[in-house]
Amino acid sequence: MKRVPADEFARHAAEYLKGAEPVSVEKDGEVIGRYVPRPNGHVVNDTVSDEERRRRKAEGRAAFARLRSVLQEVYAETGLTEDELAEYFDMTKPSPYDPEPES
Repeated sequence: MKRVPADEFARHAAEYLKGAEPVSVEKDGEVIGRYVPRPNGHVVNDTVSDEERRRRKAEGRAAFARLRSVLQEVYAETGLTEDELAEYFDMTKPSPYDPEPES
C-alpha cells in the first residue's frame, strides 16, 4: 500500500484514482483515510479476459463438486447428518473430545 500525504493525494487525485494500487492518505503522519480501488476490468493491471473468467468459474464449480462428493462420502461412512457434522465446527459448543472441566 502506497502512503502519501493528504496534500499530495489532493494534487494528484486523478492519478491515484485510476491506479490499481491501494493508497493510505496521511496528515501529520497519521492515517486519515484509505483508497482501495476495486477491480473493474478498466485498469490495465486488473483486466481479466472473458476466457480467464470462464476458466476460473469452471474451476470453482469443479472444486465445489469435489467437496460435495467428499461430504457425501463422509456422511455415508460415518452415518452423520449434515447438521451433526456442522455441530463439530460450532465454536460456541464444547468439542465432544475435550476433557470434562474439573469441579
